[in-house]
Amino acid sequence: GGNAAKTVTQEVRWVTSENQKRSQIESILREQEPPIIVFCNQKGTCDQVSKWLDSIDHSSTVIHGSKVQEHRMENLGMFKDG
Repeated sequence: GGNAAKTVTQEVRWVTSENQKRSQIESILREQEPPIIVFCNQKGTCDQVSKWLDSIDHSSTVIHGSKVQEHRMENLGMFKDG
């Protein structure tokens, strides 16, 4: 248990400042093919990151506990579909 699917590449980048975080996300977006998952430690941060990604022309969606289950499932389906 706990292993990624064979078609999934996992990469962890440890950063401490907001500037480093955004820089690393932008780097990943240039280097990797979508879909890409970005994990955040707070619901509000998820929403902020999604808004920022949209502002730099990268479509995004948010899945967290404050979203209704139907919305989360729809977003997860969109992610799986690419």
